[in-house]
Amino acid sequence: AAGNGIGSTGWGREEPAELARLAQRLAHLQRQLDELRAAQARPPARQEVAEIWAQRGNAHVRLMPCDIEWVESERDYVHLYNGERSYLLRATLTSLHERLGTTLFMRIRRSAMVRIDCVAAIRDRGQGNVHVALRSGAEVRVGRTYLKRLRDRLRAGPA
Repeated sequence: AAGNGIGSTGWGREEPAELARLAQRLAHLQRQLDELRAAQARPPARQEVAEIWAQRGNAHVRLMPCDIEWVESERDYVHLYNGERSYLLRATLTSLHERLGTTLFMRIRRSAMVRIDCVAAIRDRGQGNVHVALRSGAEVRVGRTYLKRLRDRLRAGPA
């Protein structure tokens, strides 16, 4: 019965070494599982902003980040554009970008940012005059120091 493998594990003398290897592998997998469970239990590092209240005439209007196509700053105010309308918000572009996060929006010059998924094309008009064409038809000028990062981000796809 010893030679035919019936009633034996088939490991023979290798059994202690194989058991030790399997025990190490099991311990490694257990650590990975514990890390994944801990990561799931933690709140996300950055919560995306749920809504923004901006001024339109005499009213304050609720805007979701997905409603905003591009943003332009003017001192301590920002103009939010959604293709058909613009809204005013008392905030700096830097503070709004921090609230919106870098997943959806990207700075394209010192005073403007766009929602990445709204970019339809990059148009080079020569002599350093570059614009992004948005799906709504709007065109926003790109600063030359931001152009390489914009092209790299668009090549990489969604963040």
